[in-house]
This record gives sequence, structure tokens and C-alpha cells, in this order.
Amino acid sequence: MGTPRVVYGDEQLAYAAGSTSENVAPLGTKLALPDGRAFRMAQCGTSTALVVARLTSSPAPSGNTKDEDVGAIAAGERVLTNVECTGADQGADDFRNGYLIVREAAQLDPIHRIDKHDAINATASDRIASSMTLASPLQDAIGGSEKITYITSPWRQIVIHASPPVGLLTGVTVRAMAVNVYGWVATAGTTLCKQDGALIVGGGVAASASVDGAIIAWIPETGSDSNAKYVGTSLFSNSTTTSNGVVFLRLDNN
Repeated sequence: MGTPRVVYGDEQLAYAAGSTSENVAPLGTKLALPDGRAFRMAQCGTSTALVVARLTSSPAPSGNTKDEDVGAIAAGERVLTNVECTGADQGADDFRNGYLIVREAAQLDPIHRIDKHDAINATASDRIASSMTLASPLQDAIGGSEKITYITSPWRQIVIHASPPVGLLTGVTVRAMAVNVYGWVATAGTTLCKQDGALIVGGGVAASASVDGAIIAWIPETGSDSNAKYVGTSLFSNSTTTSNGVVFLRLDNN
């Protein structure tokens, strides 16, 4: 999934107040605690604040940056020119620490992390000014007829997971986060999370398909939730089954 870096700290750092800029740590940075808990740096979405103890996900992917035109460029280069989008303008560096692929099946390039980019205008006459710098050089040239797709970091503008989820499960909130604020979300180890019904201690838990941001007991042999997204193991089930249970998260094992 791409990890800008790993930092080591304590619980006080993990629960620190959020920041309005990405100067604390780059998106996706992993924070490891001495007891094995792990967190990722994420940014809250633009429209709805996050509350504590809720399972989050990346937003549903947009079609505005899929199969887009780009200028021809030689192998070994990092800067793409004439980067296009459709439907809506894209702000400068909105895709920083996101990823780019070249669509054609014959392309020899792997996925590339995006280092930085200009604002990308959906108006055809303005597209020529848009460039994008990759974190590593292209291994294969991009021809004039080839298309690119670029996506944001999964930890950019995260949301309380829809039921069922429509994006990558990104972690559980450990404190409230205002819109656009950066902060840590729990991805591995023990944490609180809203539960949807009774959990089975020692049994698996998954993302709820009916309550946003909640977890349910994962019992795949019943068939009713066999396709649910597994997130970890239950350590405690609250007697008030709409309150918060305790889960050992397994979203982040790398």
C-alpha cells in the first residue's frame, strides 16, 4: 500500500490533537508503539467530521482521473507532462503520496508513487500546463496513445465506513477529527470500536453491512456475513450492543 516511513512513539503521540497541515507526518506514515499497536497518519474527509471509535475507509474512487491522456515521455524520466483529468478540476498535490499506473497491458512499468503535481484542470485548453512528478523513474516509455490512471493515497480524506464499505478499510478513530484535519487512526492491536450487535470474544469481527463505522461478529460459516471484510479479533463485547467493544485489529500487518 505504500509506506512513506515508520516512526516509533508512545500512546500520547497517537492520541495527540490533529493538525490542519501534513507537517506532523506524511499521509500513510506508520506509527508503532512498544506494545505492538500500530497507527497510520490520515486526513479526515472534507464534509463530515469523524467521531471516536469508528471504523473508517477510503472514499469511493472517482472516475475523474481514470484512463486519462498524458504527454509522451521517455523511459528513465520522472516528470509527466500534459496530465489530464475529466469532469472536475484536481487541486495541486491532492494526489501526493497517491499512485499512478499506465493502463496498456503491454506496459512494463509497476505502480508509481506520486511525489507532487500541479493543479490539473478539466478544461481542455488548460491541460498542457499540468505536470506530475513520480517518486521513481519510468521503466518503460509512455507513448502518445497510452492512458494513465492516478488515485489518491488511501489515507487521504477518509470517511466513516459506509455499510457495506465502498473503499479500503483504513483504521479506527482514536479521537474526534474535524474535517480536513490530519491525525492517527488505529490499524493494528487493541482499540475501541463501535459494535453492531453482540461480539464473540475470541472470535473474528468484520465491518458491519448495516451500521456505518461499526463492527459485527464475523461468523462466515453461517453464510450471512461470509463476504464481510474481516478486521480482527474480539477481546470484549459490551453488554449494550450498540456501544463500543474492544477489538484486536489486524488491518496493518506490514
